Amino acid sequence: MAAQENKQYNFELSYTPYDFYYSTNREDLPKEQICAYLEKEKQDGNLFCGKDSTAEDCYKYELCHNKHLVNKMYEQRNQHLTSEEMYDDMYKKYQFAILKTVNLTAGIVGSLVFIYYYNK
Repeated sequence: MAAQENKQYNFELSYTPYDFYYSTNREDLPKEQICAYLEKEKQDGNLFCGKDSTAEDCYKYELCHNKHLVNKMYEQRNQHLTSEEMYDDMYKKYQFAILKTVNLTAGIVGSLVFIYYYNK
């Protein structure tokens, strides 16, 4: 059961920038300024993707949207990996602190025993 719970956090990004629109028509990918313009048009409601007259703009908008989603997925994956690494580092520091505490306690007890038996 524990192995299954850990698998939910160890995900592999199966969607790469080389899939779908992003790779097959990579040369069609618009520049950032055009993507920003098309996004604004879509938000304003001026870009209707049901008509043939705006098919090219809709295609470019979907390319931009696809690129944005891929970048967002990579960002989320990288944040997840960073938090895992930070947790591992803190766990190592915690284990080292416990080891130091045990060593100091053993040294103090050993010193007290030595003093008690050889001070009689």
